[in-house]
Amino acid sequence: MKVIYYYHVPKCSGTFIMENLRRICEKTSNAVWCRYNRNGILFRNPQGVVYTNNATKFETSSLNDISPDQAKDFDKGDWPSVLENITNLNYEYVYMYQHHSWQGLKDLSTTLKAAKKQVEDAGGTFYLFTCMRETVPFVNSYVNYIKNDWFAQHALSGVSEYNDFRERWSFDAAINEEWFNNYQSKYLLHNHEWNWTGDITVNQEEMTEIANLVDKIYVTKNISKLKTDLINLSIPNVESQWSDDIVNPSTKLLTMTEAQSGQVTAKNELDTWLYDTHGYTGDLNL
Repeated sequence: MKVIYYYHVPKCSGTFIMENLRRICEKTSNAVWCRYNRNGILFRNPQGVVYTNNATKFETSSLNDISPDQAKDFDKGDWPSVLENITNLNYEYVYMYQHHSWQGLKDLSTTLKAAKKQVEDAGGTFYLFTCMRETVPFVNSYVNYIKNDWFAQHALSGVSEYNDFRERWSFDAAINEEWFNNYQSKYLLHNHEWNWTGDITVNQEEMTEIANLVDKIYVTKNISKLKTDLINLSIPNVESQWSDDIVNPSTKLLTMTEAQSGQVTAKNELDTWLYDTHGYTGDLNL
């Protein structure tokens, strides 16, 4: 068994990575796609058979056709039990994708370590990775996404707080609202901000533990290194299915001033330290 586990931090080439992994999975026999997000947990094989926790199955034409409602049968707290029983998944290739869910890497650290040991003790590979972005480009992308792209995705929801958040969000808000400072580190620890109790604190010791937990923290400017590493792991269909096309970029209509850029850097020292200290730029071998 080879497990490829991707932990998706927002605005860090996540859709690009996810789409590449999904295409690779879809073209691989004896493979399964496992997605964990706010809607629940989904298992789906390349033949289009969807498995939920009540063992129901239904057919759709491709991995892109799954609707959120079809994934809700798993309780949001079931992901640890999935990891605890990972070798029971009867597939050679297991692609695990986590984004906007209910536990972060710190919350799952003990379970992830045990799952990795379980797979490796059975002679398999468990490759856990994430991706970060340089601090100023991250904040620039996040703010522009909220202002220019995010609301359109939620326009049909009828929820007024989406518009309220969009209206008040800005570079100054991103600098001055403490919950957003060192956002990437906080997201790595506990996932989406709806999981945070108040304004959670983060420190180098916690982030070093996360860096030691994952196999690699890639960086957006060198994300093609992931392709090389997947090939080195003998993952099939990487060459044929990988695309370097940019996916889901933010519409960059707002520009940060030099003063704001300096404030962003000062307010996000831990994210910058983690990126500089543990971000993989391709200088090390797998």
